[in-house]
Amino acid sequence: MPKYSGKAIGRAGEVLRKSDIHTNDSEFDEAMRALSYWRLSHENPLVEAMSLVQKAIKPIDRQAVFAKRPKRSQSIINKLQRFDKMSLRTMNDIGGCRVILSNEKKLWKAVKSVKRHDSHFGLPANHSFNDYIQKPKSDGYRGYHLIGKFDGGQGGTRSIEIQFRTKFQHSWATSVEIVDIFTDQALKSNSGNKDWAAFFQNISKLLASIEKIKSKGNPSTNALQNLYFEAINDNKELKGAHQSVKRLAEKLNVRTLFEAFSGSLKVLQDRTPLASTKSRGYVLLEIDTSVKELSAKIFDSEDSAEAERLYSERELSSRGSPSIVVALVSSTSLGGIEEAYPNYFADASSFLNHLDLIMSITLVNPLLTRAMEYLTSAKLR
Repeated sequence: MPKYSGKAIGRAGEVLRKSDIHTNDSEFDEAMRALSYWRLSHENPLVEAMSLVQKAIKPIDRQAVFAKRPKRSQSIINKLQRFDKMSLRTMNDIGGCRVILSNEKKLWKAVKSVKRHDSHFGLPANHSFNDYIQKPKSDGYRGYHLIGKFDGGQGGTRSIEIQFRTKFQHSWATSVEIVDIFTDQALKSNSGNKDWAAFFQNISKLLASIEKIKSKGNPSTNALQNLYFEAINDNKELKGAHQSVKRLAEKLNVRTLFEAFSGSLKVLQDRTPLASTKSRGYVLLEIDTSVKELSAKIFDSEDSAEAERLYSERELSSRGSPSIVVALVSSTSLGGIEEAYPNYFADASSFLNHLDLIMSITLVNPLLTRAMEYLTSAKLR
């Protein structure tokens, strides 16, 4: 793969800003090759970041799931076009690690533990963060993003983004991505069907409430329903969110659609190695939503350059085909590919379990209900 200077990377970013993944000309092709080179240069820093994160967090949460991935070309182009001052050279999430933690308490411990590594996060110039838990994004996204500097081996340091999510937050985020993939929307980029956007914005609030309830214990189904009712019925904002979610879930036929996505997706490779792989390399996933097929190719860590080459090649060759989604992902040590990236397998089972709880609750005052039942029984006497 040819090398590109910093100026060439900057110029490539400007070309990509004015293009999209479907553009077909030599200037765009060259910009995509520069992007591929720049993305691959984040490989060593990404490995270093993942190693640090795992060592810091495993003692805190043995159930944590770790994953890493280079950012998809379409996502990079979208980001360049959304933010006028964004540069390809300064984009801080070309390489990203993700940690999925059991609960919010462990998440904050994990953030604190990782931040202790001064060489990467000690100085303000070396790191930044976005706390989307205390201040969720307008679309409902919740999580904590920490950005540090890691040695690239060649050509200086690279910014690596570490995403911390709880299982609840992860189920919400990946369900948004499932809808984006299978309905050809861009909800992640604040673009798409308004009903779907409102549905996810409101259910995010309800999931946060359910997570808070469950953090205090492990209530039975009936107890959880009662606790949820009390929490929602006494809060005007949550009550409105609950009513909106129930209405939109029925209008959009959410459960049936998610089940159809999952049930129709044919995995062309045996799922066993994908679920259990301990590889520190990558898996190249390709979804064709027109025929509902998912193919996968596993690469060992020493083959990362070949994985990036094929990844870039498939991104380019599939441009003009909106039904095809290509992603290069990795899941290491704890948790498998499907657990870390359920969006690519159309698996929204965890999300749907919580939606079922929400749909089972009708916000009617229980005292009023009992009074009506008493009056009805009195009339029958």
